[in-house]
Amino acid sequence: MDKMREMRLHGMLRAFRDSRDTRSTQGFSADEFLAYLIDAEWDERYNRTLARFVKNASFRYRGRIEEIECSKERNIDKNSLMRLASCDWIVKGENLIITGATGVGKSFLACALGHAACVRKLKVKYVNCHKLFAHLKPPGPMERSRGK
Repeated sequence: MDKMREMRLHGMLRAFRDSRDTRSTQGFSADEFLAYLIDAEWDERYNRTLARFVKNASFRYRGRIEEIECSKERNIDKNSLMRLASCDWIVKGENLIITGATGVGKSFLACALGHAACVRKLKVKYVNCHKLFAHLKPPGPMERSRGK
């Protein structure tokens, strides 16, 4: 266990301790037990990566695709939403602009799509229009002279 800790195999160490304490893997063969430990380590690393991606994205909401209500009244087609959630458009370098009236859930939808991208290990950054436009706007004459 010390070597697992030293090698930073935290998921494997946790699974080994759990199996020892609960004896839940008593009927496992050596191959099954090893697979169990490797799966636990993989899950631990994936979850840490996902948590880091989500934190760095700075989402406004904790939106998930599964939470979005698809209906004709909301003008959200489930098939279109699922295609967007696959994130192929991001991989292709395409853009997405979400429009609609105030309060209809544009930001929540953007966060849900961003989370779907994080699940696929794509780096995401959530910004609202004001921050985006300020970032894209070239510096004015006063800002250029100050070196900003």
